[in-house]
Order: sequence, then structure tokens, then C-alpha cells
Amino acid sequence: MSDQTLPAPAVPTRVEPRRHRHPRAVGGSARDRQTWSRRVHDLLRADIRSGMIARDYQLVEDTLVQRLATSRRAVREALQQLAAEGLVTRVPRRGTRVTRDIVELPLTDIRPLTGTEEFSIRRIDCRVVPSTPLIRKRLRTDAEVVGFVEHFFLQRGEPVGVRAVYHHTSTVQPEAWDYCPSLAFAFEHVFGRPLARIESTIDAVACDQQTSALLGLPVGAPVLVNEQVLVDAAGCAQEFTFTRYRADRVSLSSDTTLGPRPAGRDDRGPVVWAGRALHGAPPTPRGPCE
Repeated sequence: MSDQTLPAPAVPTRVEPRRHRHPRAVGGSARDRQTWSRRVHDLLRADIRSGMIARDYQLVEDTLVQRLATSRRAVREALQQLAAEGLVTRVPRRGTRVTRDIVELPLTDIRPLTGTEEFSIRRIDCRVVPSTPLIRKRLRTDAEVVGFVEHFFLQRGEPVGVRAVYHHTSTVQPEAWDYCPSLAFAFEHVFGRPLARIESTIDAVACDQQTSALLGLPVGAPVLVNEQVLVDAAGCAQEFTFTRYRADRVSLSSDTTLGPRPAGRDDRGPVVWAGRALHGAPPTPRGPCE
């Protein structure tokens, strides 16, 4: 026998089973995951609003846990919140399905970004009413009475909003619209001048009894209120409006392009005009516009 040393027999390498790459499996820390149901709810609601998750889509918890890098508890709590908002339906042993969509409305318009053919408007009131100091200030008038018109907004036949408009009595409001026009088109059609600027203030309030009956909401449910002043190209304030939307069915959006900062701008904070958000040029003091 040769004195040459034989090599040691190879030790078989143990092959670990392939694990699913869940964040907890690869990182082990909840710090790397979206464990708060609030954040998961925000992402899912935005998916529904944008159309990335369509109506009738089946939401599977395991898929959501992986896609959102979250916990099963956070997914379940978020789905329960969406169900309470009426956006999804959860059935035991059958899963969760999207049953309603969200109406996304531009802050400076009255009709949605998509699905305009399913969005309708209906006039429910038109009269002359006494003015108040606030109405006179917003419309820049000294008139003791102003015109008033109220419209009802529906998406697929379901009420989503109601808009109250105060205007100068010299304006004649249309009795009806065959379809819901854009705000800019309706404004120029009614007042004969292009819409140049919109001043907006957004509030969240509790639903009152009359709004509850109109929108089909429980009294006390959250409602979005968009208060606006609409100014024409000549600088005349033509409408002072309050639009109430179902907070569970409507989202307000804005696409704003920021220009260069003006010279001498105070960098301690943004420029505001009397505490009101402005869309367009800053306001200039003017006399009454009828």
C-alpha cells in the first residue's frame, strides 16, 4: 500500500430550504415594515382612488402583506376600516372585494377627473335671499339681497355632494344642465366672462340633519366643505360658494407647479393672502362688481 495520504471524503453540503422573502424572514425587524394600519389604509385607499385597484377587484390578504411589506394584522385592520367606509365588502371565507370607487375632484372644478359620463348635476333650489356682511364682502357688493342656487351632485346615481351658490341678482342661472359641465365652462356660460381666479378654503365638519337627508349620511358623519370665491377676468367676484362632499366618497386633488421665488421673499414662511389659498394671480382691491 502506498504511503500517500488519501483525501478526506467530501462532506455533503446542507441545502437550506428556500424561504419566502417576507421582510420578517430576511430582516427580522418590524422596523423595516409598514406595521401601522393607518399607513396601509392610506396606500390602499390611494390605490382605489387612482384606479390601480378597480371596482370588483378581489383583495387577498397574503398578497397585500407581501406587496405592502406589512403585517397581517395591519392589513386586516386597514381592510376593516375600508369596509367601514363602504369601499370594500368583507365576507367570511369569501374574502374582500372592492365595491365602491372614490370620486376624485380637482380642487378647482366641479366634475371628476375620470368617469365624467357617470357624474350628473341637478338643481334643487333657486331664489333671492338676504345678504350678510360676509356675503357682501366676498362678492364685493353693497346689495341687501343676492341670488341663491343649489345643486346636487350624483355619481352613478348616488349622491356625493351639494353646492350652494350666492351670486349677484343680475345673473340668470340655468334651470338645468343636460350634463355636468366643467366649472370654467359653466362660469363663462353664465357670466359671459372667463373664470380667472378661484379662492379656496377647505374645512371638515360634522354632517347636519339636512345634509344627512340629501347625501344619505348619518348625522355627525364627516363632510368636506370647499368654500370658494370665483372671480372673472375683469376682477369681479361673481360667486361665493359652499360645496359639501361625502368625505367617504370624495377626494379633492390639486396639481400645482411652483415657480421661482420672487426677489426679496421672506424665507421664514410662505406668502399667504388674508389666510386664504389662491389659485391664479394674487387679489387686488376693487370696488363692487355687479
